[in-house]
Amino acid sequence: MATYCGNATNKAKMVLNASVKLMVQFLAVSVTIIAKMRRGQNLSLDCLSGNSNPQANISWSLGPTSLKGVGQAPRNTTFGGVSVRSTLSLPLSSQHHGQRITCQAYSSLLSEGVNTFYKLNVLCEW
Repeated sequence: MATYCGNATNKAKMVLNASVKLMVQFLAVSVTIIAKMRRGQNLSLDCLSGNSNPQANISWSLGPTSLKGVGQAPRNTTFGGVSVRSTLSLPLSSQHHGQRITCQAYSSLLSEGVNTFYKLNVLCEW
């Protein structure tokens, strides 16, 4: 969001001024998963994307299976960017042990994404 200005003069003492405001597009600077669980409840995962421009779209997957998270309101951040959060609730069983849940912050405009994963450690069922 920086503004660049330029001034030019010539021998005829004509002065020209111009300015332009830059809008830089960038992928999410980070993606973080935070896990919360209490005995006998579903696993709750929050995926938080760091600053990006344009706003990233968050998706979840468990292996090849897509999962549906619940998006939170985006939050304006530094440098004209946006941070987004999605929450996923998942009932676990011992068959999930060792599997990875992936969270991806994807920009369709830039055709790129950033992702991270959370490895499940399920030793018993309640």
